[in-house]
Amino acid sequence: MLILSSTTDALQVITAASGTINVHCSWMDNTSGTVTPGRTNTAISTAATTSIVAPPAAATQRNIKTIHIANAGSSAVDITVQHTDGTIVSQLHKVTLAGGTTLQYIDEVGFTTASGGISTSFSPATNLIINSGMEVSQESIANAINSISNLNRYTIDMFGVHVLGSVVITAQQIIDAPAGYKNSLKVSVTTADTSIAAGDKALIYAVVEGYRCARLGFGAAGAQNIALGFWVKANRTGTYSASIENFNVNRCYPFNFSVNSSATWEYKTATIPGDVTGTWRIDNAAGLYINWVMMAGTTFTGSANSWNPARTEAVTGTLNGVAATTDYMQICGVSLIPGTNPVAQGTIVTRNFDEELVLCRRYYEKSYNYLVAPQALSTPGELEWGLSLNSGTNAEMTAPARFSVHKRAAPAFSVYSPNTGAASKVWESLSNTDVPMSVGNLGESGSEIQAAIGGSPASVYFNAHWVADARL
Repeated sequence: MLILSSTTDALQVITAASGTINVHCSWMDNTSGTVTPGRTNTAISTAATTSIVAPPAAATQRNIKTIHIANAGSSAVDITVQHTDGTIVSQLHKVTLAGGTTLQYIDEVGFTTASGGISTSFSPATNLIINSGMEVSQESIANAINSISNLNRYTIDMFGVHVLGSVVITAQQIIDAPAGYKNSLKVSVTTADTSIAAGDKALIYAVVEGYRCARLGFGAAGAQNIALGFWVKANRTGTYSASIENFNVNRCYPFNFSVNSSATWEYKTATIPGDVTGTWRIDNAAGLYINWVMMAGTTFTGSANSWNPARTEAVTGTLNGVAATTDYMQICGVSLIPGTNPVAQGTIVTRNFDEELVLCRRYYEKSYNYLVAPQALSTPGELEWGLSLNSGTNAEMTAPARFSVHKRAAPAFSVYSPNTGAASKVWESLSNTDVPMSVGNLGESGSEIQAAIGGSPASVYFNAHWVADARL
């Protein structure tokens, strides 16, 4: 129940960005037992704090019955509903309201999202994003990846960073996340870029394989809309950019999102119209990228909320989120589903860890234990093969390395000595040293590791670890 009981009580809406926001409110006034209904309509088009229900008259109690806040535009807008008594302001509800959706308050029910708005029925199996909760990090585990500059590289599974210019960053899986999650990906600035050149940029990206997003039908008539939801946390407040991009980086849809409070987890949503032109991969290459842009020069900026035939990964005028070494951005809880209804705030969008790990292994797999980084000195999980000889001379011994999950394509296959960490070496038991090896019959389901023996030993054994990398 919402009550305005004094001549200074009022309800207000804060819109964090310009848009087309239509508000309808209804109430019942009680003045000494006489009940009178009332209502008001308010149109909001700017970033502002707007009164949507005025104070009641003296000796009157105003019971708010309904509030309907409709975003009639195409861009998401952060909406805050608050109560003020003229001195103290209390936040009642805050949400990122996607274009074409409605937030409503109903007396004795509370705040809900109206039908046709944010999706309240969701299964993680429908999420196009793999590792949406940032839990799987096979390569770097929870170790910081330092000194990333002028580089495009993966960080945790299925997520990476791309930086150009003088900025230097650190990326790491950390234990800090909104309720319902454990981990997030944090990108921190270690060398700031205060003078952005045209070709500079710093962004976090997620990649979706073409087979996974083929159902969207992008590049042809009838392309489906997509609904994006994600949690973000950053030190610098202001208007950032995100975008959807194709494999050829010549079709891009940039849009804005706002970080309203420093060092605070906020949930954002956006609805993107399906692209009916351009070339979109529907095979084992990258089908689409999602970019969260911390900084971008003019080479990578363009018009908001439209499909641009260029690499416009950010909106023109996006803020510089790498201007100080105190700057950082964290991402977690990413969902991407067909349709116009983003996943509702508070919904857990990630699968169980074991399910996410299996999906991630289509792109990256290692023989090491999960919490052991590649090239570490470790024997658990190593591949061992050998032979006992009664007689004989030089011979070659081959061992199969079978993958637990078929890779999207024949991977880059790396072999390491478990005793020294040396690359392209296996450990040989006869001489207790590393020896050369070769790879044969590499395919989507596995490979062979070959090593030669010399002389006429009675027996010999080899040990090796491996990594299969088929990331997009």
